[in-house]
Amino acid sequence: MPRGRKKSQVNSTLTRPRPRLRKVDASAWVRELVRLHVAVDRRAEDLDAADPYAVLIYAERHSRQLGEEERKAAAVLRAKLAQFVRERMDALQLQAVEEGRLLQVPWRQFHEALCVTSDNGAYNAARRLKAESLRRYGEPRTPEMAMLLEARIREEELLQATSVVKAQGRHKAVYEAATVLLANRAHLALDDSEEDSWADSLAQLLDDCDTPAAQAALAGCLRMLLEEISEQAELMGAEPATSAEARSALADAVRVVADH
Repeated sequence: MPRGRKKSQVNSTLTRPRPRLRKVDASAWVRELVRLHVAVDRRAEDLDAADPYAVLIYAERHSRQLGEEERKAAAVLRAKLAQFVRERMDALQLQAVEEGRLLQVPWRQFHEALCVTSDNGAYNAARRLKAESLRRYGEPRTPEMAMLLEARIREEELLQATSVVKAQGRHKAVYEAATVLLANRAHLALDDSEEDSWADSLAQLLDDCDTPAAQAALAGCLRMLLEEISEQAELMGAEPATSAEARSALADAVRVVADH
């Protein structure tokens, strides 16, 4: 009676990462493979470079037409392309199964495609594909892990969405504070004879701050303007703001920058 595998061996099989290409340049591999074959057969020019699988089939069937050194190089390229295609096949198969299940295709219709003989086997095979697509190094590709990984992805997406909402709220506060502060520019301790002042830069940024980088620059520019106002007030021996509206705008801007 054949011996069963030890538990440690089973766990090792499940957690061992599938081999993955580290550096992928499939387009370059295809072009080089086609170039090698065009040199001996002009018909290879008709190959569709956007179809690595078709190029692989052609290269395999016509490999003996190449010289020895070219054949060696082509063999390496074919091996790389085969791995490239294999890695994408798992993702394509998973997408097909998930779409079918969304359309209420019964598991029994996926038995053949997933090489299983039961609905439970089909479910587990699909979950392993899912786990493989989501897992990190050392994490098992089991159905249970797929559920944990999906929960982790949902949590990360929620955190990301929350972060985006908070960032949008901070930007709105900065934008409004900067707008009101500049509206009271005449009542702030500023040297308006200066060219390219922080106030001028802030005004320019207010007109175009749709990207995260521009929004960060806006917040930074507001911070620098507040520092300039404080320094100018100290140099002039005057109040940073000379009207009630300006003092209120300045206080709001200081609070917003402190919270940013």
